[in-house]
Amino acid sequence: MTAAVPALIEVLYEPDPTVSAAAAESLGKIGDPRAIEPLLEVTKRNDLKLTGTLPAEAGPAVAAGASAESAGESEPAEGARTGNPFNYKELTVFKIDLLPQEYFQPDGSPIPRRELVLKGLKDNDQQLRKMAAKAAIGMHDPELVPVLIETLKNPYEVESVRYLAAEALGEMRADEACGHLLEALQDQNVAVRYSAASALSYMAGDEVVGGLVKALRDENEFVRSQVAFALGKIGDPKALEALFEAIGDGHEVVRFSVAEALGRFPGQPVLQEIEKRLASADRDMRLALIEVLGKVKDDQAIALLRQALRDPDPDLSFKASLALMEHGSLEVIDELIEASRRLDQELMAWLAPGGTPEGETASAAQPVGATPGLEEINAQFKAYSTLSAQSEADQAQALEKLAVALRHDSPNVRGCAANALGDFRGESATRLLLQALQDAHEYVRATALASLGKHGNPEILPELEKYLEDPSEEVRYALARMLGGFRDLRAVRFLEVLATKDPSPDVKRVARQNLEPPNPAEADPPAI
Repeated sequence: MTAAVPALIEVLYEPDPTVSAAAAESLGKIGDPRAIEPLLEVTKRNDLKLTGTLPAEAGPAVAAGASAESAGESEPAEGARTGNPFNYKELTVFKIDLLPQEYFQPDGSPIPRRELVLKGLKDNDQQLRKMAAKAAIGMHDPELVPVLIETLKNPYEVESVRYLAAEALGEMRADEACGHLLEALQDQNVAVRYSAASALSYMAGDEVVGGLVKALRDENEFVRSQVAFALGKIGDPKALEALFEAIGDGHEVVRFSVAEALGRFPGQPVLQEIEKRLASADRDMRLALIEVLGKVKDDQAIALLRQALRDPDPDLSFKASLALMEHGSLEVIDELIEASRRLDQELMAWLAPGGTPEGETASAAQPVGATPGLEEINAQFKAYSTLSAQSEADQAQALEKLAVALRHDSPNVRGCAANALGDFRGESATRLLLQALQDAHEYVRATALASLGKHGNPEILPELEKYLEDPSEEVRYALARMLGGFRDLRAVRFLEVLATKDPSPDVKRVARQNLEPPNPAEADPPAI
């Protein structure tokens, strides 16, 4: 049991209080004297929480040892909404065996955490400075503020240390750090700007809101996304106009954060502004505004979404149905079913002989009760793909029909066509799928990638590199899956990028799985 003591002491320095508490309990049961000093340090921190030294707004959950975010309604971890690409807190691991001798006391236990932070931030070793900056997160010690500010402002320090210093300053809610964090919003390093926005989400006031509003125009989409999240968390009405202007951002990760931020404000001012803008907005803006309505928990929001559900534009109707499902209102179930049937009717009317020409909206061609589901519609598209085994003339006819479908107004039609093209082989089908990768709708792009994976043509790989940074997680997930079918060095390189740098845990997981060598024991048995 004593062999586990060093590892458990390491865990005591983790900022997650639940993990630290579990380690403290285990050390108490073991009873090794090396753990006495670290346990005293943990007890001292908990005493500070219990005596109210921590900010009052943190609530009773903090006093009990939970994080500030777990008090009351849970707050998603930073980056959970925005796709944090700079999560140095997760990547930095505190290891006692990396500490030099001067970081230990005569009894072999590490020096107290506060001393470790003060000493470590001045160390020449970069890894020690990272460990010290991470150890500072959650300490709420005013005497650490000056050295953390100095670390943040040091232009020669590595970005990971400056990032962690900003995060520690944010959680401390130190007034003297506010101006320096606002300056960091204009730092040359994108990770520092991101972490400064995150830190400022714990603060408030006209100066903070004004600085964040300016940062909504940052050149990096992840910074803009985190800025929007911060403004929503602060909840100052003076940020509303800037957030509405950001609704039309070209990156999905920003639009998502803006919608979440607006959903945090009192419903009426936001809804009045949305209703006013819906009347004159173009199509793309209307789609974005409908997404916001899904986050505003108010009866008026549901009423506006019900109107959008009947819109003749299938994309608008579909987006409204998704937003209504977020509200979970049982009153709109019949309307959702009716809207789903109408979209299915469009697909069937288009597929029927002499169907609606390209670009026009189909009318209901069948009785509602006879409308098939999406699986049946996809099956009819698959009927075109069976022609791939027939004559060249039949193939050409099917490809021509599918090429027209890829230009249809409805993303459902375009996606079904891209799916069917996965059963074709040859340059023409590949070219059509590469065109489908330019589609504005994530569902179509993801389906096109899946179909290209069936083709298995390594010559297309250079065309796929740009999709490593596609704003849609669904598209990057499809890319990670399809790359597993290639045994090309470029595919391996792309998978390594997704496995290490993608903000989505799901994308990382699939990429890592596809990088692992196949297990012969799990292979399919040979046919008898």
